[in-house]
Amino acid sequence: MYWENLTDKVQNEILSSGLVCQEALDYYNKKLKLSDNSDAFFLLDTLTSFNNKNKKVDAFYFFLFNQICKKSDGAISEGLGIYCQRQILNAPSFVITYFSKDKEILLKYAQLLGYEFYFKEKGTSTMEYDYETFKKFLLKKTGNEEKNKTVLRSLFNEIEKVMKGM
Repeated sequence: MYWENLTDKVQNEILSSGLVCQEALDYYNKKLKLSDNSDAFFLLDTLTSFNNKNKKVDAFYFFLFNQICKKSDGAISEGLGIYCQRQILNAPSFVITYFSKDKEILLKYAQLLGYEFYFKEKGTSTMEYDYETFKKFLLKKTGNEEKNKTVLRSLFNEIEKVMKGM
């Protein structure tokens, strides 16, 4: 279930349900601008923490995080690779399936991850896992599913291109 596939009625029900954090609503309604501050990091932490209590809320948070990735620049974009890693590892099948439908967001995650993995290898990133460990985890969690193999290959190739280009 992805946010973009929900009807306007269902989306509005979720937005008014009280289940969505205020910072997410504020960002969605363009009342919150992200900058290098605690509100931004709280929002990013929330958006990348799938709780599986409400799949529609998770779908909204995933949608919103992807919008942030697409629009980010400056200090926020410099730290998004860490959140991309968390997003993928918290719900690998969900994210990889989405990548199969949206090449643009796959490329954006690959770019953000590639930068962060490069700096992780240089010892200057606080990202939890290095590239090889991330790759192993992801393959273990989703790689045996035939439908994911092509998407994973594309993701890994794009990440490696970014890392080599640094």
